[in-house]
Amino acid sequence: MNEVIAYLWLEHGTILKDLYQIKRKLSISELSIVYIGWDLKENKELIIKEYYPKKLALRDLDKKTVLCRQTSLKDEYYKSRDIFLNEAIILKAYNHKNIAKYIDHFEENNTGYIIMEHHEGKTLDEYMREEREISISGFMKSILIPLVNAVNELHKKGIIHRDIKPNNIVVDKNNNPIVIDFGSAIHFKKCAWKKIFVTPGFSPIEFYSEKAKQGKFSDVYSLAATLYYYLCGKAPIEATERIIEDEIEHIRSYNKEISYLFSKIIMKNLSVDYKRRFSSLRLFKIFCYLEYFHLKAKKV
Repeated sequence: MNEVIAYLWLEHGTILKDLYQIKRKLSISELSIVYIGWDLKENKELIIKEYYPKKLALRDLDKKTVLCRQTSLKDEYYKSRDIFLNEAIILKAYNHKNIAKYIDHFEENNTGYIIMEHHEGKTLDEYMREEREISISGFMKSILIPLVNAVNELHKKGIIHRDIKPNNIVVDKNNNPIVIDFGSAIHFKKCAWKKIFVTPGFSPIEFYSEKAKQGKFSDVYSLAATLYYYLCGKAPIEATERIIEDEIEHIRSYNKEISYLFSKIIMKNLSVDYKRRFSSLRLFKIFCYLEYFHLKAKKV
């Protein structure tokens, strides 16, 4: 069984585009395989993301080429590849210290690859588990506010991330948060059809429909859910379970260190109805700064 599973990913030493070498597999999702790679020209580590939709794809006998499982699925395979490569097009437009840095993208082996800078560090969920001694004010200053600023940069260009959650944020060795994995990101004003990608607890209800209205307020929900996770130690109840009777536990049940006002702001932006949330990050950012100064003043 292990041999069959191992055959899914590229072998150590595989060369792509005569520039990038596979070092090891990092993770696998339904849509892609992520590797730690090596830049043969620059002599440094990088991230290689390969389009490999498990339900549609098979690896050929050369252990490199990706084949579509069935002829009838080819249109879906190539349409999904275009969606996958859209992540690179979005990343290419940004040069922000808290957003994953684009290096290259290309088609090869009948599939697509995205090359990104490698940021050494921990995912935010790992950081939350292992760095519990950090104060809430310290977390807000070094992690939350830079994260909000990074997502706001996306919004300025009409992009919503659509998959903000702790394991899509890397905290590097200098404690800088880096937003990664833009596979779900879209131009929310231009895109009428929105492929469904959800993470229970962190996705708002509108992400469960291809036709639902989505916007900046959707990322606001996911940021509020990420903050809820940090302050409560668990994710909010999945949005679909809150439609008929909303039994989400108030943040104050778990954490009384933050102000009552700020806890209300977080809960407001976890509303199932998007109209009750902030329409953008502008006010959310202001309240984050106010809470940071409030917590700092309490320490003095």
